[in-house]
Amino acid sequence: MNKVVVQTYTALMILILVSVTTYVLYDLTQLTRSNYNLNREHVTKLAMLILSGGSPEGKDMDGVLRIDLVRGEGERVLYRSEALSTSLLSLFNGSYEYSMGSWDPDAVLRIRTSLLDREEFLPRLRILLYTASTAVLLSGFILAFAPRSAAKDQNAPVPAAAPADTAPGHGSELMPKEQLAMRLESELKRAASFDQDLTVAIIAFEGLDPARGLDSVSSDIRQFFVFRDLCYGYGPAQVCLLLPNTELDDGIRTVRDFRKQIEKKKPDISAYGGLSSRGGRLLDPELLLTEAGSALKKSRRDDERAIFGFRADPEKYRALLAEC
Repeated sequence: MNKVVVQTYTALMILILVSVTTYVLYDLTQLTRSNYNLNREHVTKLAMLILSGGSPEGKDMDGVLRIDLVRGEGERVLYRSEALSTSLLSLFNGSYEYSMGSWDPDAVLRIRTSLLDREEFLPRLRILLYTASTAVLLSGFILAFAPRSAAKDQNAPVPAAAPADTAPGHGSELMPKEQLAMRLESELKRAASFDQDLTVAIIAFEGLDPARGLDSVSSDIRQFFVFRDLCYGYGPAQVCLLLPNTELDDGIRTVRDFRKQIEKKKPDISAYGGLSSRGGRLLDPELLLTEAGSALKKSRRDDERAIFGFRADPEKYRALLAEC
């Protein structure tokens, strides 16, 4: 279906409905305000009749949909009219409140009244119903005759297979190491332009099946990490992961969770991780990989710190920039 047609039609119908609803509500407000001014004296006399012990007749209630007399903060009900009190119509009526001085200085007598009757309200309700019905009919007409998007050509040529250098390497489900530098450079530029962080993690495995290598864990890696096209084979028993918009501490926690999962699922395999992050620096991909590799070496020297993060010294980095 043509999206532009449907969106244009939807916007037009909403505009019409909002306009008509606004007009009707404004008209009802003006009408109730007018009725309030015309009936103020009549309603006040009616309240005095009730307070004096009288009982209003049907003709006394002309033009008044409902009237309640309440007194005091607790609003103790003195009189409540039953006229249309439970009708749905009463929900749509403007309700006005009159105040009268009471002989009791600690009490205030209030008169609440609704001043719209069926003859005044129903025509306006019909306008809304007719507009909504017209909108439904028009929607059915447009949806029935809106142009459909063309079906896929069954004889369309099948896209050619990806070039050989894009095939995953070092494990059938991982991206090849040859593409890592180019992709890392692209991610660094994107992170710098959006002022975001980027963390690189290198994970080394011990205890892999010699015949399968990284194939033993590649599916686990792809299932755990969201960005599957950022998981690269980095050697016979190593992978490199790019974690966009991720600070170093968050990256360490993520890799630590992955290590716990993989070692619980496959007890014969051990995992060590080294990480480094951009940290607001402008640096080339090789330096970031070198830092992560250095952190990995430290992680393998200490089993208690199997996941290690390289933290750059900001002052040394600034001094290095000043020398360049």
